[in-house]
Amino acid sequence: QMSDLKEAAKAVANSKTMEEKLKALSEAYLLFSEETDRLKDAYEKLQGAFKLASAELEESNLHLHEKVVEYGLITEYLDTILLNISQGILFVDLKGVITTFNPAAEKILGIRSPLVLFDPFWEHFDDGLFGFSMRETLLQRKAPKHLMISLDFPEIGKRNVELETTFVD
Repeated sequence: QMSDLKEAAKAVANSKTMEEKLKALSEAYLLFSEETDRLKDAYEKLQGAFKLASAELEESNLHLHEKVVEYGLITEYLDTILLNISQGILFVDLKGVITTFNPAAEKILGIRSPLVLFDPFWEHFDDGLFGFSMRETLLQRKAPKHLMISLDFPEIGKRNVELETTFVD
């Protein structure tokens, strides 16, 4: 279309008589009008597509916000349970990093969670602390389900502890 408009402009410039110029201008105007209409239609289609994409994005953002709020409530609920449960809960990921250490675990093991959280288990505890090798258990993803052990800590003395282990995927 642009080449047609260029040709029409050349025809106007090369016209000798007024009649030829008017005819060339009329043709150029028609071409220009067609191109303008085509661009207007393309612009309107783009506007429609943009409005649709904006509406879909807004809906997705609303859904995401709802999920974030829901996740926050669930996290708060689970944190409350972890803080108030009387059983010690210690999560160790497959790399051996302590990811959860609740107040009851602090009391049982005699160490504060900020000192152990997100550190490798072995930086703070013996590999066989719980009566089995933590390293082997994590490698094999197989642990004893139920154990009764006696833990001896210099600061707090001997403690009998019932252990239950499980893998969480």
